[in-house]
Amino acid sequence: MYPKPSLTEHPDRPFVFINSAMSADGKLSTIERKQVRISGTADFSRVDEMRSECDAVLVGIGTVFSDDPSLTVKSAERKAARKARGLSENPVRVVPASLAEIPPDADIFRKGEGKKIIVVSEAAPADRIDLLKGLPDTEVIVAGAEKVDFRLMARLLKEMGINSLMIEGGATVNFEAVRAGIVDEIFTFVGNIFIGGKTAPTFADGAGFRENECIRLELDSFSRIEDGILLKWRVRYDRERSEMRCHDLSGRKYLKKR
Repeated sequence: MYPKPSLTEHPDRPFVFINSAMSADGKLSTIERKQVRISGTADFSRVDEMRSECDAVLVGIGTVFSDDPSLTVKSAERKAARKARGLSENPVRVVPASLAEIPPDADIFRKGEGKKIIVVSEAAPADRIDLLKGLPDTEVIVAGAEKVDFRLMARLLKEMGINSLMIEGGATVNFEAVRAGIVDEIFTFVGNIFIGGKTAPTFADGAGFRENECIRLELDSFSRIEDGILLKWRVRYDRERSEMRCHDLSGRKYLKKR
C-alpha cells in the first residue's frame, strides 16, 4: 500500500534506510526536545511493518535519553510472522554510544525479546562496557577511536549477519549516517503540524555540509497518509567526494569486539 525500502544486497554493509517524521516546518520535536505526535495511526502501522521486516533498527544515544524508545514490533500478527520465519519477535536493536553512556535501565533493555548491540568507541570506560555486557542478550562492539565510526560500524554489522538496517533518528545520527555514505534511501513523513523554534531539532543536525559537498536525493515516490505526506528518496552519492569526506573513517583498526 505504501512504498517500502528496496532492501538491495550490499557485499560490505547492510542496506540502510532512514525513516523519520517531521512537522510541516521540518522539525522533529519541540525546543524542549519533547516528543510530539506528528503522524497518525496509519503511519504508525507503516513504521511498525517496516521495523518488523528489518534485521536491525538503530537510534542514537540522544534519542534514547529524550524518548527512551523500546524499538519493538507492536503488532501481534507481525511478531508471529517473525517467529514463523525463525526470528526473534523484534529486530536487533542497535545504539551507537561512543562512551557507553546508555542507561542500563533504558527500555530497549527492559522491553521485548531480542538481541541488543551497543556500539562504542575506544574511548569508552571499561567499567561502563562491563556493565552493559552483563545485561541479557546484549553485545558491545568497538568501531572507532574517540567516537563511533559509522562506516566501520556498518561493515561490522554486516559481518554479524545484519543485511538490512532501519535508522529511526535522531538528527545527529541521521547526518552522520548520510555523511558516512552508508544510507541508501530516506523515508520522510511530513505531518500537518507547525512547531518552530531555532533550537528545535530538524531532520539532520551535525556539522553540516559545505556548498560543494551537499548530497543529492532522487524522489522515488510520494503518498498521502491521512493529513500528511510520505516521501521516499533515493540517496545519490558522488562516490569520489564521499570518499574524500570520509577518508578519516576508513582503514582504521577498530573493527573488533570487547
